[in-house]
Amino acid sequence: MLEIYLLAIPFCFLIVFFSQFFRLGLLKAVLLSLLIAVTWPVSFVVLGFNRLFRSR
Repeated sequence: MLEIYLLAIPFCFLIVFFSQFFRLGLLKAVLLSLLIAVTWPVSFVVLGFNRLFRSR
């Protein structure tokens, strides 16, 4: 699981960075990209545990 997380961070960063660069500018695009790249896998794990324990 950790390997997938570490591989997904750069791809998520690049996708968000290139999509937001022209709209927000360099600094805001970098900050938003880092925030989303680091937090989206964590949110999937939390949602998975929530769904797992809610069904019981």
